[in-house]
Amino acid sequence: MFAPAPRSSSVSLRSLISSALLAAALNMAACADDPGPGKLFEEDGVFELTRFALGGSGLEELSSQKAKTFFLKFDSENKVVQTAMCSNDDIDDPTNSECSGFTDAMWFCQCFGYGFEEDQMAWQEFDAGGTIPVVKVGQEEVEEDPVEGDTDTDGGSGGGDAGGDEPAPAGAVHQFTVAESAGEAATFDFTPLPEGVFGSDGVVSKFVFQKKAPALFDPVLENDDVPVCAPCI
Repeated sequence: MFAPAPRSSSVSLRSLISSALLAAALNMAACADDPGPGKLFEEDGVFELTRFALGGSGLEELSSQKAKTFFLKFDSENKVVQTAMCSNDDIDDPTNSECSGFTDAMWFCQCFGYGFEEDQMAWQEFDAGGTIPVVKVGQEEVEEDPVEGDTDTDGGSGGGDAGGDEPAPAGAVHQFTVAESAGEAATFDFTPLPEGVFGSDGVVSKFVFQKKAPALFDPVLENDDVPVCAPCI
């Protein structure tokens, strides 16, 4: 007749199984945000501006009054990024934007097709609801790839009349570098954004963004307080 196994052995076995399951769950969670080979980070989702340097040096913190008013939203499946700024003028920037509590504030947006390889990005502007340009890092010319849905370009990408800005000329692709921000999780330096985006000069301006919950972008498209933007697609 066999004696029952000591209780400590059962406890140890359960601990091993629990540890293995926990490790597997953590690994799965990490893989969900793994960019895989070919790019610095998984861009799909929403990023909020945290710091900026319009002149290229001396990063400054975005003031707490302007939190949740500067965003990038990436759609990695369609290779589209939408920029969004809440203020009362489409030429404002993080130094002078005004959103909360101002009756003439609205969301201003721009739509870009993009390419992303390693630490390099390329963006090409298009009108919301229009044809998404196919953009590749290193290219100088842009190919157009129609997408399903409305191709009417009269809708614009900003809330109300975004000032009638002219879109970037056909073939103009903005190439720039992205880098990880040391010591900060899911935070990246975009140097520089295309000219005019959040006051960028298109040459040396720096913008630091941190990945946030997708729901933070909801007020850009649906908002009872200020006019909103049209979705890019």
